[in-house]
Amino acid sequence: LSTWRRFNKIFTQDESSSELLKLRGISSVVAGDPRADRVLQIALASSPPSDLKDWKGDSKLVLAGSSWPEEEGALASLNWDKTRKLIIAPHNIDESNIDRIFKMFPNSSRYSSGDLDTSVVIIDSIGILSSLYALADLAVIGGGFGSGLHNVLEPSAFGVPSLSGPKIHRFREALCLREISALYISKTPYDLSIQLN
Repeated sequence: LSTWRRFNKIFTQDESSSELLKLRGISSVVAGDPRADRVLQIALASSPPSDLKDWKGDSKLVLAGSSWPEEEGALASLNWDKTRKLIIAPHNIDESNIDRIFKMFPNSSRYSSGDLDTSVVIIDSIGILSSLYALADLAVIGGGFGSGLHNVLEPSAFGVPSLSGPKIHRFREALCLREISALYISKTPYDLSIQLN
């Protein structure tokens, strides 16, 4: 405790952290979460690629961000067409993984091919995912069935509701988003496909 008291000022991310310090007689200031601030800055400054904006048109769009095989399998069990489209931005973009995903979706194309005359587009490069959430009507957040949930703040910065697998307990922001019904949890990939439908 003596080390804590040497600080001139302590900043916390939330009220509960400040309350814990207060129990020990240590004052602090709630400053918020810098990750949330950064995601909001990126959302305000970014715009999706115009070709994907045109491709979406008036359709409903599901965006699978940083997807893994569990999410991709659930998405492959659904029908995608002109009115309901899908963008998959996989966690792993190596050639063999992109090939695997491409084979799962009969009416798909790779974004790098320039062919957007399909109902499913697979993003095969890095660096554009955060801007794509501006196009989405619903996001599927990868990693919730494994050990590393992707950033749930990115779709929320655009006001996009999200679905993920159940392993969110290590992620404060995911728990908060679930609490306000901005993030819905699927216990299994099968449940995810039903919720998506």
